[in-house]
Amino acid sequence: MHERTYASQPDEHLRRATHHEQTADTTSTLLLVAAGILTASRPQDRMVDIVRRYYAQRLGTEHGGIDSALAETTTAALLDAMPRPYADETRGEYALRLRKTAEAVR
Repeated sequence: MHERTYASQPDEHLRRATHHEQTADTTSTLLLVAAGILTASRPQDRMVDIVRRYYAQRLGTEHGGIDSALAETTTAALLDAMPRPYADETRGEYALRLRKTAEAVR
């Protein structure tokens, strides 16, 4: 029978800090990927919130795999970081804001 072991408090803080750094780097990188996609594909079209949510879900799943905790965490981090589009904002304009957000997340 295996005994359950628990990390010491310093070990747990280190694990969380490392996880936060990985999440911030991943979020920043995926924001830049989303910005690239929006710029390359119909940048003159109007940006709507459902497209923002679609790319957060798609990139989170591609990063973490289908039905994984990592995919859910990544998707949530992207949704938190991605600003809501303005009423008459184009996909290209929104991509510029995503690039600025990616720099701020790092």
